[in-house]
Amino acid sequence: MLPQCGLSTQGRAVSVCALLGVLLYAAVVQAACGCFGCLSGAPCALRTGPPEDDTLIDFGGRDAELGGGIAAFRILNRWGRTASHGATTPGSPVTLTWGFAPDGTTLPSEPQDDGTTRNDPSDLISFLDNQVGNPASDPLIGDLTDRSWFPIVKRAYDRWSELSGITFEYEPNDDGVPISGSTSSTRWGVRGVRADMRLSGHFIDGQSGSNTLAYNWFPSGGDMVIDTSNTSFYSNSFADNRRLRNVLMHELGHGLGFRHLESDNSSQLMEPFISVAFDGPQIDDILAAHRNYGDVHEKNGGNNAFATAKHAGDFADGDTWAIGTDGATNVVLETMTDFISIDDDSDVDYFRFTVDQPSLVDISLQQVGRTYNEGPQNGEQSPLDTSMLSELQIALQELTGGIGVLTHATGASESPTTRAIRQIELEPGKDYYVRVTGTQNNVQLYRLDLAVTAVPEPTTLAVLGLAPLACLSRRRAA
Repeated sequence: MLPQCGLSTQGRAVSVCALLGVLLYAAVVQAACGCFGCLSGAPCALRTGPPEDDTLIDFGGRDAELGGGIAAFRILNRWGRTASHGATTPGSPVTLTWGFAPDGTTLPSEPQDDGTTRNDPSDLISFLDNQVGNPASDPLIGDLTDRSWFPIVKRAYDRWSELSGITFEYEPNDDGVPISGSTSSTRWGVRGVRADMRLSGHFIDGQSGSNTLAYNWFPSGGDMVIDTSNTSFYSNSFADNRRLRNVLMHELGHGLGFRHLESDNSSQLMEPFISVAFDGPQIDDILAAHRNYGDVHEKNGGNNAFATAKHAGDFADGDTWAIGTDGATNVVLETMTDFISIDDDSDVDYFRFTVDQPSLVDISLQQVGRTYNEGPQNGEQSPLDTSMLSELQIALQELTGGIGVLTHATGASESPTTRAIRQIELEPGKDYYVRVTGTQNNVQLYRLDLAVTAVPEPTTLAVLGLAPLACLSRRRAA
């Protein structure tokens, strides 16, 4: 059982008595969690913040700090087998199903501040009906997709899907098996039976005091429990219910294998504080997703071979093309989706294009990213330059019938983060490929630009050649 994150609206110190109780509880819970408050069910604040500030909400401490994770981007593990496919390797795309546990499903018991324990079943669906949806007009029976709150929840899953190699698909069926964080095969997602990642909710600790908002399990559990007693928080519809959506997206990050990080000079979704000043995953979160599951272009066969190369276009004189245009941003807006990366030193991206006449091509590859301080929750931070995580290389290639792969040019270094191929002459009627690779075992966002111009006609060259002579003649006449 791997509980992830207890979302809390205010911090609280853990007393010595509580700590002794936690140690007892830890002896019987197999969760190897670095936060004692997590194990006891009583959230603890590992980072302070002003609870009266409407823009900052303290996630508290259900973040299981387990060993063996990747240090950068705080990756703990990833999904292997899912309801849709067998095990996959890091950097490979994954399809995950999500759905709702029916109201009445058994959930873990929740220890209370007064020493008692609550054992409420899930009531998330009725909670969403009454606090987020429109009970006066919503059909309260039948398909959940007809509820007005359903698109709000779905947006959280869709956002992770459009930024990475993760594909979330809604599973409408659920057999009501208890939610416990177990990774037993009896709890695995099964198409037509239950989802890989199930949503549930019940009373955790109320709207006051430590005030946990939600928690989640790591893969291959991935289930989420929301505190449905926090009506004032979740019913706030500011910015299209951004509070609810950012909580969901943060908890989904745990369900994808990401732990908390902290940064004192940037804002990231997986920090122990959620900010409604931004919407969804930010750069560090996107890097974690790409490192674990690849970028969005890895889906549907990927672009890691000549046969599956992404089509950049059929170029005429003056045409330009670019990909990865959002990677250099400081704040990721909800409308931004153009992020591409090499996820390690074995990953390769191919891009195919043609020209309609004899042409000259310029190709520029820029490693993009920003520098910010980053570290584990409640740990030491250090600067992370995300434009220098891996040195990328480019090559311009062609497949020929005789010699196979013909490399026309490789990228020359124009700066520590830029490689370029300049003024290479191409012929129409051929497929050309840009090949992008990485030299370090790390993820690197990049931007790729292509620009094509027609080869000047001979008469044009002749006129251009005469132009300096004409200028020289005029100067002499003067």
